Amino acid sequence: MSLWFSRWVRNQFCKDAVRIALTSGLTRKQVASDLVTLAHIKEQSRLRLGSYGQPRMTEKLKQIGLNAGHRRVGRLMRQNGISAVRTRKHKVTTDSNHKFNVAPNLLDRDFTADGPNQKWALHSTHRPRAAFTIPAGEANTVLTIIRSDCASTASVSQ
Repeated sequence: MSLWFSRWVRNQFCKDAVRIALTSGLTRKQVASDLVTLAHIKEQSRLRLGSYGQPRMTEKLKQIGLNAGHRRVGRLMRQNGISAVRTRKHKVTTDSNHKFNVAPNLLDRDFTADGPNQKWALHSTHRPRAAFTIPAGEANTVLTIIRSDCASTASVSQ
């Protein structure tokens, strides 16, 4: 056990011991055992950046040599607000390295027009599983196309 870890256990012992003894009807031996297990849980959670949930934490404690059941580990984690942080991988949805023709940017983001029928803009939206659906493969989607004249505020929806 590292020096830092043993100091941390001593500092946390009083706060956690009083709380555990008051909230549960455990004996002194059980409270002491819970505190040792809780100290290891907090340390492993800190080392693993909070990515371990109850099953993985139980396996890690068994590897260390602590014999703690998954229900006990789950109870201690729940009581102390320790939970696994789930991170999602970033999914890239745009392929910029394709060999298809790219339309020229004629408007250059200038959408003001002097008169009608000079500049038109189009926006399409795909919404999955809506009320009015068109079967498309496995998922049902709604396709909304909005066409508008840049000179007026009116738009035509198809």
